[in-house]
Amino acid sequence: MSRGERDAPGNGHTVAIVGCGSMGERHARAIIATDHLEPRLRATHLCDRDTARADRVAALFAQAGLPRPSVTARAEDLFADEGLDSVIVVLPTAAHHEVCVRALRSGKHVLVEKPLALNLEQASAMVGAAERGGRVLSVAENYRRVGANRALRGLLDRSGDVVSMSTDIVCSLGRDTRHNAADWYGDPDIAGAYLAHEMGAHEMDLVRFLLGEVESVYCVPGFPPHEDSRDPRRANGLFALLRCVSGAVVQMNLRSRDDESPGGSRRIVLEDGHVLSGAWEVWDGWHRARDGVRTTTDEVLAAHTDTAESGTDAAAPAHQPLRPLFARDDVARSGTASAVHEFAQAVAGTGTPEIDGVDGARTLALCESLILSARTGVPVFPEDLLHDAGIRL
Repeated sequence: MSRGERDAPGNGHTVAIVGCGSMGERHARAIIATDHLEPRLRATHLCDRDTARADRVAALFAQAGLPRPSVTARAEDLFADEGLDSVIVVLPTAAHHEVCVRALRSGKHVLVEKPLALNLEQASAMVGAAERGGRVLSVAENYRRVGANRALRGLLDRSGDVVSMSTDIVCSLGRDTRHNAADWYGDPDIAGAYLAHEMGAHEMDLVRFLLGEVESVYCVPGFPPHEDSRDPRRANGLFALLRCVSGAVVQMNLRSRDDESPGGSRRIVLEDGHVLSGAWEVWDGWHRARDGVRTTTDEVLAAHTDTAESGTDAAAPAHQPLRPLFARDDVARSGTASAVHEFAQAVAGTGTPEIDGVDGARTLALCESLILSARTGVPVFPEDLLHDAGIRL
């Protein structure tokens, strides 16, 4: 099929991006990067209150030789368009619920940035709207879709049972606010808790992806000296102990520090060895088996890439070098392109979302558990929160 034939109306499933900030731009670049794959998404609309910002994102498609999407400031225009198949919602967390529910009720499939919603009551309404309308609701959590993390999951599946995992993460509200031009990150009414919802959602999803479901969460908050509030949503440290259904125990330190370089480390203790990582977003280290044999991330990833089936790995360019293992603004190496391609498969009916609405709600329940435990001083059971919100597992 020629490029002109591929770009003709009727080829590809139509999609609109709602929200054209830094993450909306990344999703646009992911659509462009996966245009050579089938099934594909064809961006026809961009929506942002700042139409100049949406115009800049629209120009990316034209620069790539693809049809330029139309621009609107009104989401209502998208919901009323019967020719639009799907929307990607990339808005501040507090807006996810209303926009996603309206999109689902109008018959659109939805891919929404993490976290799924501001709270579990909103998540329940979103899941219900998708189920009643028979539409796809998927969450664009990206860390589990990075190649080295998928290779680590394969390694853990082949190794002995996981005994424990410890993670120490340092992030920066100030740096992330500037990098993503998101002045709402520090507002709990818009973002939830920066550490629990914005940053913690990544870690909670990785815990579930690597170790399975979490049975209980206990969390102690830490506050800066100048912070009068004791609202754990404003804490600059969350120190948690998670017990997994498998019996594995996770010690997790989430810290926000503007005077330290962002980063992290991870140690996983196995029945037959251990895994170390000098990074948070991606496994970057080595595995040492009980017999002393040491295998690096690069060696495991190379073997994983050679044997991986197409699918979530298909959005990465073929024959690319293994490193860098992760790059935030590279849609292939950050996992964003894989999330978008997987969504295209779900919209086309040739696949199912790896992270659907219920799965996204499970991760959100862990984020909520951090805050609730930090507030009450007692362990919290995430499945109880899901049950209370009416989310069927």
